[in-house]
Amino acid sequence: MIDSVTDEINSCVSSGNLATINGRQLKFDKHNQSQGVFFVSEENPKLQIRAAVYSGIKPAEVHFKVPELAKGVYKVVFKSIAPVSGRVVTATLDEKIAVV
Repeated sequence: MIDSVTDEINSCVSSGNLATINGRQLKFDKHNQSQGVFFVSEENPKLQIRAAVYSGIKPAEVHFKVPELAKGVYKVVFKSIAPVSGRVVTATLDEKIAVV
């Protein structure tokens, strides 16, 4: 994940700034609330905060606005629906992200 303001890669993001995730099979329906980019707090793993604003969704790249998050450490989880099976597919960024 790349913070668009600081250009930091897979380390930290600023709450409310733009960010990009590069990868594969990233296309999803931004109107479906069960799909997208989710931030999961290390302090409260039951709380998953979804990015609500997406400016570009391509198979290999997603541009989005980081939600307003409290400072802390988060896992970044991507969720989409597999086209063939219709099942939810999740992927978690290897590195944890600090929100500053």
